[in-house]
Amino acid sequence: GDRGRFLGFVSAEDKAELINAATVLTAAPEKKEHFGIVYIEALAAGTVPVAYAGGGVDSIVTPDVGVLTERDPARLGEAIGAVLANPDHASQLAAAGRKRAVAKYAKEHLGDELNDWLLERAS
Repeated sequence: GDRGRFLGFVSAEDKAELINAATVLTAAPEKKEHFGIVYIEALAAGTVPVAYAGGGVDSIVTPDVGVLTERDPARLGEAIGAVLANPDHASQLAAAGRKRAVAKYAKEHLGDELNDWLLERAS
């Protein structure tokens, strides 16, 4: 209906605006993601990620901030519908996701973590 659209490629400028305006962010790649930065971008925007389980995505999208599902389009659709059907729960997930993004993925945190990791390996 008019509540969702499938978009192909979008520019980086448009991507930030779209993620910030969305209630749910879903990416359904054919292969498992090793990291999945788009899900962190969703968390930072206060947008609920709904994703296929597997790969590095499982460490980002957890039940307290989003929804993981098996690699089946029908299950993915059901998960999206469940989030949209419960706006209060969606708001809770979004707030928790934003909090996690700031605490765990902000450049200050990741910069320090990378620096410590590099120093440890240099020793």
